[in-house]
Amino acid sequence: MKFGKQLELCELPKFRGNYIQYKELKKALKVFTGQDKDTATVEEVTHWTSSFLRLGPNPELPPEARLNEVLTRELGRLSNVVELKQAAIRTSLDTILQDAKKGQDVASLVARMEEVGDDIVSLKSFSQMNFSGFRKILKKYDKWTKKTTMPWYMSQVVKAPLMTSDYEGFLQKLSQVAGILRKKGALQSQPALKQRKSSMCDLCPADDSQELVFLVEVKDTMQVRVQLAMNMDPKYPPAKAVGGTGKAPRPKTTAVFLDTPSLDVYSANIVGVPTGDEKATSGPPCASVHLRRSDVGQVVSAVFQAKGDARRSEVLLGKDDATQVLKGQAPRTILTLSTAGALAVAGAVDPADSRTAMAAMQQVQQAMKGGLVPMSQATYFRSLLKDDSGVMAVLDEEVRLAKVKEWDGAAASLTDYFPYNVLTVAYPPGSKTATPPRWLQKIYDNGLLLQVDGFSKAAHAIARFHGLGAGLPVPSWYQTVLSSNGANEGNEHPHPETPEPAEGSVKSGSADKDEAVSELQRNHQAYTQNSVRLLHEFGTNPQKEEEMTAMRVALARGATPDG
Repeated sequence: MKFGKQLELCELPKFRGNYIQYKELKKALKVFTGQDKDTATVEEVTHWTSSFLRLGPNPELPPEARLNEVLTRELGRLSNVVELKQAAIRTSLDTILQDAKKGQDVASLVARMEEVGDDIVSLKSFSQMNFSGFRKILKKYDKWTKKTTMPWYMSQVVKAPLMTSDYEGFLQKLSQVAGILRKKGALQSQPALKQRKSSMCDLCPADDSQELVFLVEVKDTMQVRVQLAMNMDPKYPPAKAVGGTGKAPRPKTTAVFLDTPSLDVYSANIVGVPTGDEKATSGPPCASVHLRRSDVGQVVSAVFQAKGDARRSEVLLGKDDATQVLKGQAPRTILTLSTAGALAVAGAVDPADSRTAMAAMQQVQQAMKGGLVPMSQATYFRSLLKDDSGVMAVLDEEVRLAKVKEWDGAAASLTDYFPYNVLTVAYPPGSKTATPPRWLQKIYDNGLLLQVDGFSKAAHAIARFHGLGAGLPVPSWYQTVLSSNGANEGNEHPHPETPEPAEGSVKSGSADKDEAVSELQRNHQAYTQNSVRLLHEFGTNPQKEEEMTAMRVALARGATPDG
């Protein structure tokens, strides 16, 4: 479907008339690039642009500069709309919070809370749709002029008020309101949802891990986050706002996955244990280790899962001790959650106490003797929430995968975006409930979640950067992720980055196997190209910032980015 038609169909009533003027921008683009020289079109574009540029676009400026004038005005207009809506949401949340504390009519407060939750979701949708409009316009410009203008201008879009709303602040305050209402019994007294048998079966863990994993499309994630905020509390106190922005920082988490150079851990979990070996009755068929660090603080969480054990152990270490552990040596000190920076690396499992932690570290030392080394990593922004029954929700957003050889932040040789966000629901140990939480059923029945049994970021990353090139089978969900991403977006990016080949070469076997692996490699190229669409969630490519700055300086001087 063409974007202009999509924009008409997806337009929200509360923002009607305020969306990006895509058709007008498209006409202006054709005139600026010489694609349309019809007198009527030129006059129409001149009349439109003169409504906000005193003399219309300066014909003596290069096309990039004229385009910049028009787009900058449009970006400013849309940013004003967003800022006004932000102010309205902030005022509504403050008012509802004060009324909730005063004990006003509970039913009315619940309705107002849900309404402002819808407003937050609508604002996010509005921003994303307009962001796509800028990308589409710039994509056409690059196609018609054979230039690369999209990176330097989109770097400005992602920094504008259009894309920098304080959603974290909104959700924190929404959670405060919901917490007060839950204490009054308001949310528990709501009518029960009509339960589907399939829903109830799907949402109860079937193994000892007590976890369910779902993939969430980026466009649907804010709906999920609003539901989580209205039904759960943060597991740990949220960070306080710092600086003059008034926004709370959101640390970035990095999980570094270990395996042997011959991919023994990956093979055992995806391919299965070799014939004749003892197969574990439950849990993973071999031990696994990964390290979780953050961009704030020096605390590292060492996550260990023993062979045949569905439970994980998490041990908090200092950065130097984590390095020692990777060398097969014992850590000197076990840290606790009270250590500065520890909350930034926390997971669904509470960190082990000193005695349990030392026992786990002995097992890790033994596992390291098998030749485990850093192979890949995933970076993401993590939210940890817990409901009144003890059920945990772990939401990982803006997931980037990378191939690495070091664990402590050294530059990755290959990177890729993962086209979904990941929601993990963890039931309390020993929980045998037959009824899923109301909030989970609502999110699931609204079609916002794709359940993927056995999914892990570790297996996906290892498959992406190592397993495919080694000719090993990929996880059951792997092809689905690639094909659904391609089907949703198509080949949108005008200047795709060609991914480097995966490590190793495709091992020859049967002709069918070679053909299947080749097909996966072709899908990887589309996967990498399409994943650039998630720019609105991730920001710009840091490696290109200096180049973008130079382009903008040249543009301001009336020169083209090409010099």
